[in-house]
Amino acid sequence: IVDHDDVEMSNLNRQIIHGEGTLGLPKVESAVKRLKDLNSTIDLIPVKERITRQTIGTLIADVDVMVDGSDNYETRVVLNRAAIEYGLPWIYGGVQGFDGMVSVFNPKHAPCFECIFPKPDREPDKGIVGPAAGMIASIQVMETIKQVLGVGSSLQGKLLRISGLDMRIHVTHLAANPDCHACV
Repeated sequence: IVDHDDVEMSNLNRQIIHGEGTLGLPKVESAVKRLKDLNSTIDLIPVKERITRQTIGTLIADVDVMVDGSDNYETRVVLNRAAIEYGLPWIYGGVQGFDGMVSVFNPKHAPCFECIFPKPDREPDKGIVGPAAGMIASIQVMETIKQVLGVGSSLQGKLLRISGLDMRIHVTHLAANPDCHACV
């Protein structure tokens, strides 16, 4: 588990792994504490560090799949480039307001993140409604389990979008961008 931040009150509506009792703690310590409370037999390594181009190689050295809970475009570009360079599948999730989206970016078999999102949206921050983050995180977990077990049909090469306001789900098939600066 990698994060450079500490738990803040503003996190609690959408990051249910934390609580008021862990305010001020590093997020990785809070997350490990809660997950160990749920299952004491799991092995977790908390790493309080920012994900950057310089740190990513060490952070994913023994990783089979990356799961993204980041909140900014720059970190996602780092994860995308690492997925490409190291041949790792990456379970992407993004949330804004009542809406969210999930995809599996696997450079061996599908377009990359930067093919689909070549530059960041400059829309004003609408915040995140907690249940939207929960829906997206649950789908990411399902995709991760399927990826690890090699079962089912994945969202690789597809983008699932959920509108929480009208509860519509739409899946779009993705195509590589021939002008992509990352994977072409």
